[in-house]
Amino acid sequence: MGNAKQFIAEMNKNIKNYLGSIVYWTVFEKNDISYEKAEETVINLGLNPKNLLAPSEKKAFNRATKKVAKAFSTRENKKFARRVANRMTVDVVAIVDEDIDSTGETLDYNQTTTARLDKESKTVSVSGKHASEIQEQYDKYAKNITATEVRGFILNSIQENGAIPLRQTGGVYFVPKASSEVLVKLENFLNEFGMGDLYCMKMSSGAENKVVWEAAKEDIEERITKISLRAEKIASRPCALRNQTEKLEQTNEMLGCYSELCGFASDAESLAENITKICDNIAQRVIELEEDRTVAEKAKEKAKQEAKAAKRAAKLAKKQAAE
Repeated sequence: MGNAKQFIAEMNKNIKNYLGSIVYWTVFEKNDISYEKAEETVINLGLNPKNLLAPSEKKAFNRATKKVAKAFSTRENKKFARRVANRMTVDVVAIVDEDIDSTGETLDYNQTTTARLDKESKTVSVSGKHASEIQEQYDKYAKNITATEVRGFILNSIQENGAIPLRQTGGVYFVPKASSEVLVKLENFLNEFGMGDLYCMKMSSGAENKVVWEAAKEDIEERITKISLRAEKIASRPCALRNQTEKLEQTNEMLGCYSELCGFASDAESLAENITKICDNIAQRVIELEEDRTVAEKAKEKAKQEAKAAKRAAKLAKKQAAE
């Protein structure tokens, strides 16, 4: 991959007028990067810390049990992490040995280790053969980030800055020139921890403008459809509807960025009108929901006062009867 970086760097030198960059990345499988240190680095680089997911007890528990099962599994003695229970207050996973008797044609499992995650106290207790290994891995995963969090951080960061996917399965994205500084910061983040490489190949303006615009237009149309459908399913929460409006406004900003960048402002007008129409419809629904909520709250308060009055009247009638 080092040769790829050099090749891309040489190509980029000769491109002066460009629309943006085709971006993809490689992230190494590591789990010894402190979340606190990673978050501090993100902030120092001027990136958005909200895009970096923090470790959780649940993820740490699942990762620790699976890793230990895999680490001690051999061809002759396979081990598996099997969930035994998952209730409101506790999660229980067992490490089991697979025992195959080919002569007798039987298959059996022997539970060698039991790990429990107390969801209320957020503590882990482990007993059995691999107790110390699971506890050690849990302690590590509970405070460190993995390649999964780093990949998610990169994706969240570029999407926040107008990236569009260049294939349906993701993995390769176009990032507009205006967000080139973010790419430099992300590369610095990866270099800081030796977590991988970010590859950014500049796309020159010209014939490629229409290609980029068509890809951006398709992505924006898909975003509008998804947000609109999501908003239709919201039946009673004004704040949730406002969140969808915010996403539409972000999509509209992205539309303006790409239409101006590629020179297709006139093509963007119908999409912009559609976004405005959906925003207006959502705003009207918010007003109606808040009015309904106000009426419901007033009715509830009235019923409460009437109940209190009836209780006082009953108490007074009981007192008068006693006299």
